[in-house]
Amino acid sequence: MVSLHRAFTQHRPFSLSPDMIWLLICQGVAHHVNVHAETLRSRFVRHQGKARIKVLRNDFIKGSPENPWGEVINEFSLRIRDHIGPAHDLFVPRFSSTSSTERIAAEIVLLYAVQSYFQFDLYTIRGIPAITLEGTEEDWQILADRARAFAQFDLEWWFTPLQPILQELLRMGPHFHFGLKSAGLSDR
Repeated sequence: MVSLHRAFTQHRPFSLSPDMIWLLICQGVAHHVNVHAETLRSRFVRHQGKARIKVLRNDFIKGSPENPWGEVINEFSLRIRDHIGPAHDLFVPRFSSTSSTERIAAEIVLLYAVQSYFQFDLYTIRGIPAITLEGTEEDWQILADRARAFAQFDLEWWFTPLQPILQELLRMGPHFHFGLKSAGLSDR
């Protein structure tokens, strides 16, 4: 109603689609389902408590606006369909005006409607996908030797513990990816 009033007061055209009205209807139904979750449980699911739905997305980066949230919402929606059957199709519209935006909005309302029956978990693997040691083996040897030379400036306390690290970098060199794999730090 606010949008309609604003269009009127600003003398702007106004457009309605079946998706818009359907979303409003589904929001009302979702609220009703939440208020009466246990009474309606047997009409949606066969399990007691909350079934856990897990989605793994290794392409997510914390806080990135590029994360494909629509794909995740759709994945949760499809897994919900496995549990609730035809009730899923009641929420998700298929009008000629339905774009991916309207579908995602409807699927979010669906997730809201069935939140008493499911726990939604999104997992991602964090970490460094690859580390590359650049330069030649000789470069790394020179680095270790030159660092060792700094000890003469009363820095033995610092360079003595640093030497094993530099030697390990020298040893691993082109095999560093293998080192990450064997340590369980890389999925490559």
